[in-house]
Parts: sequence; C-alpha cells; structure tokens
Amino acid sequence: MKKITLLFALLISSIGFSQEIVTPVYEGTFDGTTYSQTFNFPTGAENWAGFANNNVSIYPLSYPNGGQISFKATVSADAEIKFVFEKDLYPNVAPSVSTVDVALLATNPANTVYTVAIPANATNTYKSALMYVITKDVTVSLSEIKLIKFDTDGTTQLKVDFPIYDGTFDGTTYSQTFNFPTGAETWAGFANNNTTIYPLSFTNGGKVSFKATVATNAEIKFVFEKDLYPNVAPSVSTVDVALLATNPANTLYEVAIPANTTNTYKSALMYVITRDVEVSLSEIKIHTNAATPPPTATYDLLESFNGTGLEGTFGGAAAAYDADPTGGSDQVIKITNSGDQTWQGVDVVLTTFYKLTAATQLTMQLDVYSTTAINIAPKAQGGEPGSPDSVTSASHTGSGWETLTFTFDKSLDGKDPANGIYGDFALHINWNATTNTYGAPDGRVFYIKNLKGLATQPTPDPNAPTTAAPTPPTRNAADVISLFSDAYTDINVGEWGTSWDSATITDAVIANDNVKKVNFGAFLGVDFTGNRINATDYTHFHIDIFTTTATLEKSFNHKLSNHANQAAGE
Repeated sequence: MKKITLLFALLISSIGFSQEIVTPVYEGTFDGTTYSQTFNFPTGAENWAGFANNNVSIYPLSYPNGGQISFKATVSADAEIKFVFEKDLYPNVAPSVSTVDVALLATNPANTVYTVAIPANATNTYKSALMYVITKDVTVSLSEIKLIKFDTDGTTQLKVDFPIYDGTFDGTTYSQTFNFPTGAETWAGFANNNTTIYPLSFTNGGKVSFKATVATNAEIKFVFEKDLYPNVAPSVSTVDVALLATNPANTLYEVAIPANTTNTYKSALMYVITRDVEVSLSEIKIHTNAATPPPTATYDLLESFNGTGLEGTFGGAAAAYDADPTGGSDQVIKITNSGDQTWQGVDVVLTTFYKLTAATQLTMQLDVYSTTAINIAPKAQGGEPGSPDSVTSASHTGSGWETLTFTFDKSLDGKDPANGIYGDFALHINWNATTNTYGAPDGRVFYIKNLKGLATQPTPDPNAPTTAAPTPPTRNAADVISLFSDAYTDINVGEWGTSWDSATITDAVIANDNVKKVNFGAFLGVDFTGNRINATDYTHFHIDIFTTTATLEKSFNHKLSNHANQAAGE
C-alpha cells in the first residue's frame, strides 16, 4: 500500500542609468519664424570677459593643417570679435591659439557671412573654445557659427563642428530669442542646424532640457522626424511645455521624449506655439537615456549535492553520490550517459524555491566537472501557475571543474523563456549545440555540485491545507512499493512531471509533511522507466488527495502503464 499526497491548487475542471547628451542649434528658421542670438561686452565687464562654448561634444579640437571659422553677423555699429582656442579650462590654458580680430561693419547687410582663419599647429589639442567681443557696448548678432578643420591640402573640409557660445563669463551678456509672429505659417518653426548630432534614437526614451525666460506666458514643443520634409514619418513629439512669466529668468525646464525601440531621426525641430511672444532660450540639450543595466545576479546556494538533492534519473541515465574526482571532502553527484534515450537526464529535488524573471535575473549556476568538452541542457521546472517550464543549454570546455552559468531566455525543446518562481530542476545530460536538440548517447561521465540561483519564497497559496495528510495504513515494508511517502522508503522515480504531460508539480511541506503540489492541465505523468516496477502481486493503490475545488463531472483516474520488456501496454 502506498501514500502519494497530491495537492491540487488549480480548478480541477481544467484536468513581465546613464545618458548621452547632444547639443542642437535651433537657428534654422522656416516659414516665418524669427531668430536672434546676440552677444554684448558691456561697460563694467572685466577686460577678459567673453563667451565660452557649451557644446562640449566637439572636444578635443585640433588644427594641424589649419582651419576656418565661418559665421553670419549683424551689427548696428562697427565692432570687432575674435576666437581663442585653449588647451583646457582656466587656469590650464596653455598652449593656446587665437584668430586675428574680425571687423564687423555696420554698413554690411544683415547676416553677412564672415570667415577668419584658425592658425595651424601640428601638435596642439584644445578643450576650450572661447569667443570675445572686443568692442564694448555694441550688440553683436551672430548665427551659423562653424568651426572648420582642413585636410592636409589646407582647403578641403575634413570636419565641421558647431560651437554654442552661450557660456557668459565675467560680465558679458548673451541672449538667444525665438519668435512665432503673426503672419507666419501655422507650421512655422525652428530647425536644428547642428547636423553632427544625427541620427538620433530614443530606444529607452530621453528628454530635452533648457533654460528659458519669457515676459508673457508661452508654450513650446520639440519634434523629431525621420528626415527632412517631406520624408518626415515616423516622427515623435514632446508634450507642450508651459513657460511661465512668473518664473525667474533662466528657469531650467525639462520635457520627456517618448521611447521608441525602432525609430531613428535625422531632423530635430522646435516650435513656439504661442504667437508674438519673445522666448529666450539657452543651454538646450537633448538627452538620450541609456538602457537600464541588468540587475546584478544573485547566486544563493540551492543545493550542494553533498549527499542530498538527487531525486532520480530518466531516459536511462545513471546517477549516484560519489567522491569529488579532484579529492574534495564533500560528496558530489556522478552522472553517466548510459541509456539509449537522447533526452535522458537527472531530476533534482530542492527544498528552496528560486526565481527566474527578466526583471530580476534569468541566470543560475552549476559547478560541473568533466575532462572532455560537453554540452548539457538544464531545465527549470515545477513552476508556480504562469511559470512555464524552460530549457536552455550550456557548454563545458573539459578543463575539470568549471562554474557554468545558465541563462533561461531561450525556447529550446519547445519550451518558453523562464518567467516566475520554480521549485524543481532537471538536467538533460547531452545536448547537440549544432542541431539545437538532444544529442545521441555517448557514454559521457561528469560530476555536478553547488546548484545556485536567486532563492525566494513561494507565493502563499490561500487554498493550501493547514494539516498533514492522514497517516497511511501500517503495512509490512516488504509489501509496499512506495513512490512518495514519509512512512516508507521510496523507490527511485525518474520524473515527477514529464516533458510530455500537461501539469506542473512542485515539492511542498504542509505541517512538516512532505507533499507534491500539482497544477493540472489534462494529465500528470510520473516516469520510473529507469526503475520499472513489478506489480504482479499487488492488489491496491493508495493515494491521498487534497483539493478545495469540486471535481464536478470530472474524476481522478490513475493509470499504470505496463512497459515490461519495453512492450507497450496499460
């Protein structure tokens, strides 16, 4: 007579940081918008006051063959400016190089293009780009400032950088204003002219940050499009950002850029939504969120296999506790590929549950000893409801003891990536990495110890019993074949829950009584083909079942399959 306690928990009727920052230059007006960027060196500023480049992505700069600065300028009175390149931030400025002073003439038309040479230096590199307005109290309007690096011929453009000289120091004043005036087209806006930032992508989202000053409340937004008009789709837009006149000057604002896993963008636009309000912006930056790093894996010891943990074998495999082949004091499990079934392996019994989810970790570890290169296929099984069985594979180089890491993110053997809490573990001992299926038996022998993973507690089951199962009738042990019992010695059962059934099964302890918890699909398979039972002289089958759900029109049918001498029969 035998006690098998099955705990059914489901309805028996059924028997889921860092950032990259780039600096756009939104000075490309279109369809009626107006833009102004002004610089002033007022009386009272220090003699050395100037403007620092805040687009640090252009550094380091070097001009071994010389270069050129190109820009557009408008002045109402004659003025002079110059550009300086220094080794680094003050005080580490030497060596440095300066352009000649550039004369800006009030008699020239608005937005006249000026150029000035950058002297060549074969060895210098620069991490500080400065601009100086030499003439005091003259408002200098500049746009489309470009730093051009020449190739060896001294004329071919090798590289173009876009500085943003909005870093005032020691008394200078700076203003960058955007306006959407009456009469401009409804779609008028501002295009980024710093094309070096493309392509942009926001797989994990991002944000735009900037400082703003308005005299009247206004709204702006930022749009990212696939390419220049008309090839704009797909595109993504931020929400409208409310700029409040009651906020202090140069208030810092931020707005999120929605995430998209596939889109890339080669056009960055900004729109002032409120007409006829002068919007002053500075330090505009586009932040791209980096992928969230995976959590640090935790490897708690689930089973040492030092004389414990071996539940059984299946498919003809052989396994037993044995001495460490390298002379260690603890026992390990010796596994032999001795049968003829390709899917053969070992079942492990655990007393600790483990978690495998993308949000925590999908990895486990096992120490494996082998003197030949082998591939194996571990299986996470016995999961809670919604936790699918999962099979992965791992390779051993044959160098002796190696710690193998298993990642359960695959769909091998028709299974799914792991996702949930598990109570059992199995190891298919021969995997063919070329065909991605079970390998032919080859007689391999290897050893295992120290199964590790993220230990966790099982989800409390509100329908679980609170008392132990009844004590089975007292029988002569010689008259009992025990599959699972605390009262008798169990035979070797290969698998509780097989690859071909539709149930999940885990070990549980209820009031110090060891039980099996089964979540049924259509049927549960228990495989002991590696230790076949001769039940010829046995007349009764004993099982204790607990369930809180009525079986209704269903019933529990228990079937023993007769495969004596490998012949089919039930």
